Amino acid sequence: MEELELYLKDYVDKHSVEVNAPNYLRIYNKMKNGDEINDVLCDIFANIHEKINNVFENLNRRGAGGYFLADDNRYILWLNKFLQELTFMTKDTSYKYEFDSYYQDILNKILVFAKPSFGSNIPDDFPNIKIVNFKPIFNLTHTSFVKTNKSSFQKVLVGAGSYAIVHKYLDKDYDTYFAIKKLKKGYTPKELLRFKNEYEIMRKCKHPNLLRVYKYFEGDASYTMEYCEESIYDYVTRNNTKLSKITRLNLLNQFLNGVGYIHAIGLLHRDLSYGNILITIDSYNNPFLKLSDFGLVKDNNQKFTSTDSSVKGTFRDPCLQSFKDYNFKNEEYAMAYIIIFILYGRQNPKTSDCIYPVIEKCLSSDLEKRYSSLTELRNDLSKFLKEY
Repeated sequence: MEELELYLKDYVDKHSVEVNAPNYLRIYNKMKNGDEINDVLCDIFANIHEKINNVFENLNRRGAGGYFLADDNRYILWLNKFLQELTFMTKDTSYKYEFDSYYQDILNKILVFAKPSFGSNIPDDFPNIKIVNFKPIFNLTHTSFVKTNKSSFQKVLVGAGSYAIVHKYLDKDYDTYFAIKKLKKGYTPKELLRFKNEYEIMRKCKHPNLLRVYKYFEGDASYTMEYCEESIYDYVTRNNTKLSKITRLNLLNQFLNGVGYIHAIGLLHRDLSYGNILITIDSYNNPFLKLSDFGLVKDNNQKFTSTDSSVKGTFRDPCLQSFKDYNFKNEEYAMAYIIIFILYGRQNPKTSDCIYPVIEKCLSSDLEKRYSSLTELRNDLSKFLKEY
């Protein structure tokens, strides 16, 4: 472990790990847990994610048959060497990581024509690269154990948020996978209150399109919950070329039903995103959608919802000045991104598709022009979807 620590320190001393785009910081800061080596790796991953995306965007701009710049050639060759070294250094440690398989495939294709000096020609059959901006391309795969009254189960890290981490484990008594969400080390009293509130709200919610939670453990600030195999982002991206319209419309309906339920009981999610909408597969191989992560939820039934005015969440409505003033018109801004992604697999909501009038209204810079209720939004959406 000391060798790995020295290796990372040497890397930080020789290379800048600054990140210019905030989305990369948000992605990898969620993986931080207070462990020095873990957190340094997160900074390095954020830096590489931004840089490799810059290279990939240059490739897309120049296109097949174009010219691959000398600096980009050298960076790709260096990155390949670094990732090989890092894989070797971490393979027998708790800091073992996974690199996105799609990005690895693109990297391998570039290595075929990359040169250490000067530039190189991009092959005529080189594909357009799908840039990953809102999910990590590096994932740490820590393993540890969770104990119950009966036995001990190995658990594997499957996700992390801004203040909590999520593991999955196989309960052999039930022959079923469960997830356990736990606060990161060094949490504040305010974060603990928010975490308990998230659990209590989710425990009271009873809807098939909301993630189920089971038991809270005071001793280590954690709770068990339903395990879902992947996020809506992973599911749609992986299946985008083969998803039928029926499946997409079914997923959209499930999403709107889940959101409709929480709105009906006086809640606003305030952090709808590709990562907080999960997918599990039923026995007939059909995708089943679940809303999760209620850490930023606003409960209109209570006088107390955090008075912190700083705007949070993945899709931040530019019209929202104070987070405590968040209402449905701000929620629909995030919903527009999800709707387009489910129907078309695209992250840019500003398109010319048949439902664009609905999306345009959801994203309007004039709040008065936005929908005033989910019912109104759904009614309009159903009219335009006749042409889908």
